[in-house]
Amino acid sequence: MFFFPTGKLKKFEDSETKFQAAINSIQAGFIITDEQGEIETINVAAKSILCSDYRNTTLSQTDPKIINLKCSMDLIAQNLADSLDIKKHIQQVLQNKKTFKISNLSYKNLFLNIVISPVFAINKKSGIS
Repeated sequence: MFFFPTGKLKKFEDSETKFQAAINSIQAGFIITDEQGEIETINVAAKSILCSDYRNTTLSQTDPKIINLKCSMDLIAQNLADSLDIKKHIQQVLQNKKTFKISNLSYKNLFLNIVISPVFAINKKSGIS
C-alpha cells in the first residue's frame, strides 16, 4: 500500500483521466493526499482493500461498485485503527519530510506493506519547494 501525501499535482491536472487509468491498473493500493491528509486520488485496489469487504483486487479494477465507491481518509483511519494511526503517520511524514514504512501489518486476514512518502514539487529555479 502506498500513500503519497502532497499538494495538488499540477503535472497531472491536464491529464487526470490518463493518470487515473494508470494508477487503477496498479494491483497495489495507491493514495495521494493533500497537506491535511485528505484523499485527493485513490485507486480501485486501495478502495477494495481499505474501504470495502471486496477481496479480489484484480476483479475490482472493472467492478463499478468498487470504482464508484466513496472512500474517505476517515473511513481508512477507522478501518486501520486497531493496527495503525494512519492520520498521525501522514502528518509526521509531511512535517519531517521523511518516508515511513511498515511491513506485514495484519489487516482483515491480509498482511499489508504500507509506505507513506512525501512528494515534493521541484522548482527548476530554486530547487525543492
